[in-house]
Amino acid sequence: MFVNPVLYCDLNNTLLSEGGSLFHLSDGTPSFAGGEIIPFCDTVGIVVVLVGGQKLDEMAPIAKLLGVSSYIWEAGAGYCQHEEVFYLVGPDFTKEGKTPYQLIAETGAPDLLLKTYKGSLEYSPWSNGYQVSHLFRGRVNVYAANALLRAQGHQNLKLVDDGTVGWAPSLPGILSPRTYHLLPAGVSKANAIAQFSAKLKIPNERTYACGDSLFDCEMAKVVQRLFIVENGPAEDPEIADLAGEYGNVSFVRVNSLGVRDAAKYILNHSNMNK
Repeated sequence: MFVNPVLYCDLNNTLLSEGGSLFHLSDGTPSFAGGEIIPFCDTVGIVVVLVGGQKLDEMAPIAKLLGVSSYIWEAGAGYCQHEEVFYLVGPDFTKEGKTPYQLIAETGAPDLLLKTYKGSLEYSPWSNGYQVSHLFRGRVNVYAANALLRAQGHQNLKLVDDGTVGWAPSLPGILSPRTYHLLPAGVSKANAIAQFSAKLKIPNERTYACGDSLFDCEMAKVVQRLFIVENGPAEDPEIADLAGEYGNVSFVRVNSLGVRDAAKYILNHSNMNK
């Protein structure tokens, strides 16, 4: 049986800053905390699995740089374990000769969202090369957007809020823009964690997660404890309300400071010999 505790760790706005820096907090403050986490976890026997909204080709070099062998990519569209890649998109968006991204585009759902929320939503400049997710940035009500998708017959898709993105100069009227993924309805970070844990036979009591966004709150369903870094609810108070509905959520300091707090909690509350 897998005995080491596992920390499923979100990247942007959590381990990394809002801008993707390992050595800064989201407000720009320099910090060594990010660089200390992986060596600390390796030393004490905590296995880190990265969880990101980044595409596969972006996650691979990040994992290599950090010395991490496993990661979840495109917000749960798949995971990689020791260079073996697994897709978790479901049958509706699996077709030989086409990527799930292309199949989602053919539904018309991306165009529907862009037309409905013109001036408030746009494709992210980093969206090229995604295999599954349609990556947007802006500011919309995800509940209304998902109601629209359902009303227009797109019940097998969903739009999820994956946290702040810093700025969007092409959307001058949008303050505090956010990142959104348009995904198959069954895709989530939580599902990917559950699938990864099941494959490696990791007991639930050995699993932990750390994140910052509304979408990340779902991870509480499949781990022993979820840690939410405080910069998340500071940007969106709804995160605190949603996380509070679960009985296994702890709030920790911002960005990598909070991840370091989470790692120390795991060390102090996990019997490594059990």
